Amino acid sequence: MDIKELRKKKRELGLTNERVCELSGVPLSTVQKAFAGTTSRPREETLLRIERAIIQYEINKKRTVYELKPDDDSWISETNLLELYDEYKAAIPVSDYTISDDVKVPLKKQGEYTLHDFYSMPPDKRVELIDGVMIYMDAPTNKHQLIVKELNRRIDDHIRAKNMDCVTLMAPIDVMLENDNRNMVEPDIIVLCLKEHEESDADKMADKMADNMNEDSLYPSAKFINAVPDWVIEVVSPGSRSADLGFKQKKYMSVGVKEYWAVDHEKETIIVSTANEEYIRIYPLNSIVPVSISEGGFSIDFTELIYTVDRQLKIISRINASREKIL
Repeated sequence: MDIKELRKKKRELGLTNERVCELSGVPLSTVQKAFAGTTSRPREETLLRIERAIIQYEINKKRTVYELKPDDDSWISETNLLELYDEYKAAIPVSDYTISDDVKVPLKKQGEYTLHDFYSMPPDKRVELIDGVMIYMDAPTNKHQLIVKELNRRIDDHIRAKNMDCVTLMAPIDVMLENDNRNMVEPDIIVLCLKEHEESDADKMADKMADNMNEDSLYPSAKFINAVPDWVIEVVSPGSRSADLGFKQKKYMSVGVKEYWAVDHEKETIIVSTANEEYIRIYPLNSIVPVSISEGGFSIDFTELIYTVDRQLKIISRINASREKIL
């Protein structure tokens, strides 16, 4: 941030010069001169110390929403939120992914797999297919599944209350992002809303799909969703973090998903991407997160959601403990 941006952020947070001095360790006279503009060129180290202090203060208030560009290196901090963004920028590219050794599919190079290979997988193996690359997914944890369930319940309740022409679906559900035989994903949650299409366009789409899927014609469309979701939510697992924050996010946005959430309960953050913004937003896990595509009509209180999840986890632990005593 430059001094103008720092001055604006200081004003937004209601910070005084004295408070900035206390938080940053920069002498009060230096802080006053920097913000008053009496110092034409404040030292870079001084501005960096003030910037770090203001960012840390904002995070500690637990109301932080960072708007970050993937190529933005203008800020530095040692907080978990910014470390997470470093992981986002360094997300593993598609070409580095290989399917796990215990999964047997026809031997091909990554990028050459098709829906035929996807549907040839053993039923107990969870995989996704993105641009011909087969990606193995770990089994979800109890907390992962409870978060998915509670998110889906809140979304479904809103849809029903507003009588919307939308439907929410949870994994396992296969979603074909493009009309080809090289893509099939399994998001944790998708929201689809009805749109009006001219019948001729729908016919053209069906013909194109038939042409592209000759090899996989044994797999009827009843097995998957052949539409781009309006909203996709992934609950991040340790083994999926790089994918969920990296190329999967880019894939979803490139095909027309309007809003994408990556809920990372271990890092205690929610990353939000929307089609009409070039920035991503990073919320702490105790935030009330607005749903952008609802245009202010819907938000999710994650403090309440996580409280519910933790309570259910305690019940599961007590059940498990009582069963262990019996065994």
